[in-house]
Amino acid sequence: MKKYSNDKELNKFIRQLIKDGIASFRPGKKHDFLFVNQSQKITIPGTPSDRKAYLNFKTDIRRALQCQRIPFQQR
Repeated sequence: MKKYSNDKELNKFIRQLIKDGIASFRPGKKHDFLFVNQSQKITIPGTPSDRKAYLNFKTDIRRALQCQRIPFQQR
């Protein structure tokens, strides 16, 4: 099982996005990325400093999906 971040909630959320086909994972030299529908690139926080990093990441995903007019379901 791939570890995307040191935060367990963030890992669970990213795995669900990839499983649902909403996003795809691309490794980078320093940072890993999620591509939402092959157009929006979102950086994955590898070592988030606080709980707000997880909430900010979810907000970035929601905004990317709204640009594509895809409904986002809170989990």
